[in-house]
Parts: sequence; C-alpha cells; structure tokens
Amino acid sequence: MWFFKPKTFEDFFTNVPNEQKEQLMTFREKAVYKTISHNQTVWRYRKIGSGERSMVLLPGGFTLADIWMTTAQVFADNSVMLMPDAYARQEIYDIDQVCDALLAMMDAEGVKKAIFIGLAAGGELAQAFLHKHPERVSHLVISHCDILGDSEAIHDLRTRNTLNFYNRTSEGMIRSFMLRPLEKDLPMDSDWRNFTIAYYRDSIQGLKKKMVLGYVRNSHAMKKKFEFMAARIRSWQGELLFLASEDDNITLKSIPALKKMYPNAKVHRFAQGQNHVHLLYPQLVNQVIQDFLEDAERKEGLNQA
Repeated sequence: MWFFKPKTFEDFFTNVPNEQKEQLMTFREKAVYKTISHNQTVWRYRKIGSGERSMVLLPGGFTLADIWMTTAQVFADNSVMLMPDAYARQEIYDIDQVCDALLAMMDAEGVKKAIFIGLAAGGELAQAFLHKHPERVSHLVISHCDILGDSEAIHDLRTRNTLNFYNRTSEGMIRSFMLRPLEKDLPMDSDWRNFTIAYYRDSIQGLKKKMVLGYVRNSHAMKKKFEFMAARIRSWQGELLFLASEDDNITLKSIPALKKMYPNAKVHRFAQGQNHVHLLYPQLVNQVIQDFLEDAERKEGLNQA
C-alpha cells in the first residue's frame, strides 16, 4: 500500500513544489533543536528569531515543531519563537509535567512572558498553562481544540473504545489509519495540499504505538481533572483568539463553551480546511494571527499608557 513505500524525505516530497520543500529544509536547518532537563525529564524544542516579543508555539497531537514553519517565517524577524515537539512525541503525558517543562524552557531562554499559540492538543495544553501561569502568557491563540472545563468534551465511552482499538492494532496500521483520510478529505483548491499530505507522511514515521496510547489516555484524564478558575481568568489581562473551520464540526461545537468561559474571546471561522487549515492555507491563517496580535498589542499599549 502507498503509505508503506516512501523511506526518505525526497520520496515523501516528490510531488511538492520545490519552493515549499526548500522552505521546510531551510527551517529545519535554521531552527535547530535545543534540549533542557527538568525533573528527570528531557524537553526538546526548536528556537528561531529575535526581538523583544516572545512566542511559544504548541503543535497538535503527534506533530513536530516544524509544523510552524510558515508562521515562523512571518514572525521570526521581530519575535523569539520557541517551538517544542508535541508532548506525546516526547513521551511526556502528565499535563502538570508538561506545563513545568514549558515553564523551565521559558526560564532557560530568559522569556518572562510570551504569546502562546496552540493547535488542537497544543491548544488544550495552552489553556492548562494559562490557568497555572497566567502571568507568563501575554496573549493566547488556540486553534481547532476542545475547551478545557467543558463537560461536553469528556467522552468516557469514546475514549475506552479508542484505546481498545489502538491496543488491538499494530504500530504500522495505526499510522496508516491516521493518514488514510487525508487524500480524500483535504480540499482540492489549496496550493499546499500536496505539501500537507507529504508533511504528515514524513512526520508520522517516528510515531510509536505507546505514544498514541499515552496521549489518548492522558488527554482524557486531563480533561476530567481540569478545573476552570473563572476568577483567575477574569484577572488575566491578555486577549484570546479561537480559530475554527466551517467543515470541522467538532471544533464548532466548542464555541458555546468558549464564549461561556472566555466571554471576551474573539472567534475566526475559516471556510474550510478542517484542523489542517494552518498547513493548507498558511498565508490566510498567519494573516489572521498577525491582525489579531497587532490589535491586542495596540490595546495593551493603550492600557499601559
């Protein structure tokens, strides 16, 4: 089957425009990996950029730091950007440990406060970090994720069924199962469609079965134990943007909970792209983020004046 054949970067990216392929290769060369050790845990992240502004970018479930390639190109000229691999790929599953690792990363880089951008599971992690350390988050962008504290997002039976399925399934078939919908479901009008497919095929090769099981189990546990602290959020001075897509019903269902818990949050709904919109339409997504941050920082400046 097609998803077992490619072995090298060139195999995966054969049908990708050279410009896009070279952007990824250049990013991987410039944004070198760094590691820190914290509480017997090794935390891995990429760093790029310079300037007074700091940003922490958190990828989705099983993806790597380089998923933020195009966002880094937009902001690296005036921002220090810290981009860890997904916590499941680092085999750290306890959310408190992950938040501690993020804090240690910021401290190691001398970052007192940062804009957090989180995609999917990274968006849920960003919410957890905001509740633990609101003083370290200037503004927050969360994309295509559940809202922590929303009881409707807790699915005990679905989680048990998912764990049972993955327990019975081989590692190779798990990867295949995750990749299978891409060619069928991704919109055809995206100039980055082939790149998106190639990127996921490339990045998923290092995925282990225990990472998937650990993520599903602990993501569910995080949602169950999370306690929304309204008073802490009311005192937080930052701005929040939630990104959704009209063809992603799961994300759309999160909006009522978002508005209930974060009444001042802004919402942007893309026409299509599901939770892959940042890869499929990078210029559009990055412009939305840029416009939001410019407005948020303008208000921040007025408040400090």
